[in-house]
Amino acid sequence: MRKLTARTSSADKGSWQRRDLSACRLTVTLKVADGAVRAPYNAPMWGAHRLIKFVLSIAAIVILTAPASAETFGAFSISDRSPNLALLVGDITSQTPLDFRRMMSARPEVEAIALWSDGGGMNPALLLADDIHARGLSTLIPEGAGCYSACAYLYLAGESRLAKGKLGVHQFYGGDESLSSAQYAVSDILDILNQFDVPQAVITQMLRTDPDDMYIFSSTEVDELGLNRPGKAIVVAEEQWESAQSEFRAAISAYQSASTPQQAADASAAASISFALYNGVDFYGADVGEIRADDLGQCYAACLENDQCMAITLNTNPRYTTGPNCFLKTGIGETKFYEMAVSGQFRFEGQPTGIMVDGRYVPAASVVPLD
Repeated sequence: MRKLTARTSSADKGSWQRRDLSACRLTVTLKVADGAVRAPYNAPMWGAHRLIKFVLSIAAIVILTAPASAETFGAFSISDRSPNLALLVGDITSQTPLDFRRMMSARPEVEAIALWSDGGGMNPALLLADDIHARGLSTLIPEGAGCYSACAYLYLAGESRLAKGKLGVHQFYGGDESLSSAQYAVSDILDILNQFDVPQAVITQMLRTDPDDMYIFSSTEVDELGLNRPGKAIVVAEEQWESAQSEFRAAISAYQSASTPQQAADASAAASISFALYNGVDFYGADVGEIRADDLGQCYAACLENDQCMAITLNTNPRYTTGPNCFLKTGIGETKFYEMAVSGQFRFEGQPTGIMVDGRYVPAASVVPLD
């Protein structure tokens, strides 16, 4: 057990106060079936009774859900209820194509990939897209999901495909690469997109959109451009997605709270915690409580008192003088722009503080260290 202090701000005056918090890092190891399940957790403000309550709740969750839990291969998850559908959730890294091949070797019956990713590295994404295309797999963006940036290559690689969620594209970001290197990269992108028979209008929109922005195709554009391709595998994938959502939600929630399920586990064991604030952003959904708060500091304090709260949204609209205006959340849920909102979430050391809002990358307005 160690002591933490947090500085909380008043939404009106911008003044900072120091609050004493207590935090502990807990690793619960439970034997379930054929292996050990490690449940690391690191969160602010846990008393002894809450620690006991947390241990018992983790035990209950693991025991009750273990028989139907998803099998994971890095960023990929497969449920027994979805033998032909795998979920890719998280950022695409150099490890992701290797995880994909490992998964396909173990589960060759997979015929479709559901995508839930903000993007990642261009080179591993192109390698993975080429592999998906070569194997004749189908791709699905589930309702409520987003497939942005490099993830779009994976979606477009599908033999049959369906975008019920959001599909976003922009230019390749070359960073500090030389002009010749960037030209080779663009050439690789164009070659593989042509191989996938991607409409020229999609490629044009990709090349016209600044790397710091994101173009989200509307449902009308998706239909008009032929970005959806019907097929039997997609019908099966939709059915299995509905059946296995409860198992997949664990990986999705971890990604929404961190960048990937692995980072969520790593972050839980990290020594440093911070609270990231976003002006003009509403975290929609995932509510676990609501109160009437006088300022942001009071809303934050209410979150600390709730064992499930990992994020907040405060509605600062002066027209609303009664009723709840502070909403406590298990995660960021769906993100939307709303100028009268201030939202915040706990972040662990090493996690990015920026988030995607309506297809745009939004950095944190401020990050408050809790040390």
